[in-house]
Amino acid sequence: MKNKTPDRKRDITLGYFALLYAFVLFFLLLDNLFWYIRSYQAWWGFFYMFTNQSNMIMMMWLFLFGITMFTVKDSRIKRFATHPTVVAGITLYISIVFLVVALVLTPFYRAMYADHLTGVLMFTHLISAVVMFAFFFFVRTGAVQTFKRALVMALLLLVYPLSFLLLNLAIGLPTGDFAYDFVDPSSYSHVALYIVTLLAFTIAFWILGVAILLVQRALKKNLDDN
Repeated sequence: MKNKTPDRKRDITLGYFALLYAFVLFFLLLDNLFWYIRSYQAWWGFFYMFTNQSNMIMMMWLFLFGITMFTVKDSRIKRFATHPTVVAGITLYISIVFLVVALVLTPFYRAMYADHLTGVLMFTHLISAVVMFAFFFFVRTGAVQTFKRALVMALLLLVYPLSFLLLNLAIGLPTGDFAYDFVDPSSYSHVALYIVTLLAFTIAFWILGVAILLVQRALKKNLDDN
């Protein structure tokens, strides 16, 4: 029997740990869903939160990625799971969760973030970000070629967060039910401040997306050259 190549061993190792954390996330998110049902009698509230949505996206990607890493045969599913834009996009969404919680919802500079990290929240708001950046580091199947391309791709990565915002406005404006206070216009003293805040978030997340794509390119170039 031939020994497995180092790349094959790495793929299997990544696949194993991807499936491991995917199962952890599955049971944690399922527990969180039951908590929403028990506490609010409204299961849909679980799916209304960007944090839960992003972690579900990450969980599904981990399952898909993990399974495909155990197969040698190339396939469209495997190419999709390892596509650099897919990996960068999920990394961006999990980063948004971490940064919004740490800087806006329960900011660390007010000594609120550490006390917030309990139970499922420890995983969905922190550990998932660490795990996703680890996979972001090891999955090197490609990257954007130019800075201009990164600017455009980062805009495409914002389609999901902007869709989430539009959904919140569509549901929240007539009902008053917003997923987060900073999305609620009534939380602001003036509508202009509300618009400026949302624009600032959009620009900041776009810049974050560009940075992630450029880091991805730098990692691939430097690690593949060695």
